[in-house]
Amino acid sequence: MEVDTGAAVSVVSSKTWEKLQLKVPLRKPDVTLKTYTNEVVRVIGEAELNVTYGHGKHLLRLYVVEGNGPSLVGRDWLGKIRLNWKSLGIGMVNCVGVSSVDSVLQKYEDVFVEDMSEIKEFKAKLRVKANAVPRFHRARPIPFALKDAVGKS
Repeated sequence: MEVDTGAAVSVVSSKTWEKLQLKVPLRKPDVTLKTYTNEVVRVIGEAELNVTYGHGKHLLRLYVVEGNGPSLVGRDWLGKIRLNWKSLGIGMVNCVGVSSVDSVLQKYEDVFVEDMSEIKEFKAKLRVKANAVPRFHRARPIPFALKDAVGKS
């Protein structure tokens, strides 16, 4: 399964569910799932699974969705399971030296100006279909790893 801190819940595709051949019954889903672009994801069912990770055991809900997409560990599972990020190869921080940051800032100084109120000497053309209807899209949820930092600001 892929860890996706942008996913509110954990999901597997119907194809993956069939391959797993679990003896767990699927219940009628109690949610409507949407992608970050607000497209509805058809939920076929949900199941309560006993999940063991490390020394912990948890009863967690897994949603089975239509299609053949990736299996995702969402924030619902991440809130209960404490992943060992190092064993997953995550958590290695590559520090960039101040001198290399300064060189990038100098090389692209026109990008890092304080006043970015307008773009000068540039023309843009937007081609919109005559029958196009404007759509509002909510901001994508804050990634799990950044929630503490956002809460402090």
